[in-house]
Amino acid sequence: RGRGSFAFAALALAAAPLSAATWHVDSARPDDSGDGTSWATAERTIQAAVSASAAGDAILVTNGVYGPISTANKAIAIASVEGPESTTIDGGDMARCATLGGELPPRRTLLAGFTLRNGVAEEGGGAFGGTLSNCVLVANSATEAGGGAYGSTLHRCTVADNVAYGGGGAASCDIAD
Repeated sequence: RGRGSFAFAALALAAAPLSAATWHVDSARPDDSGDGTSWATAERTIQAAVSASAAGDAILVTNGVYGPISTANKAIAIASVEGPESTTIDGGDMARCATLGGELPPRRTLLAGFTLRNGVAEEGGGAFGGTLSNCVLVANSATEAGGGAYGSTLHRCTVADNVAYGGGGAASCDIAD
């Protein structure tokens, strides 16, 4: 597996309480009938793992294209194992890619190593809320603000070719580095 996001995932796991669980997601699985506790029994969708997770848990996602997710600001870390070149959340030009929480801190959900593309929303077509690390936000749109991201914190992210008709086409959020 790749090193970029996997290294992040290892750090997230090391910082998590001992009782925290690690969930696995693989788009090649036939459905979400697995329990998600190993690669052999991985969930098919990120949303299924988010729904099963608790505060402090980590979700590892292998290569593939996944549908939109919503975390309700849950204190979890979601990391791809091979980075944004191999792992995508696609809004299908119909929905926001990642709704991670509200626009104001605290931002409890961390999303690392994904490409977020083709997201559409009023604010934050790619992402709304949360913290994004090592992500690529591309070809997202918003009718109001933050085509790529809105109300998020971005660390080492690439934001390109996003549009917002009200302002902040690339992003309307905190850029940490």
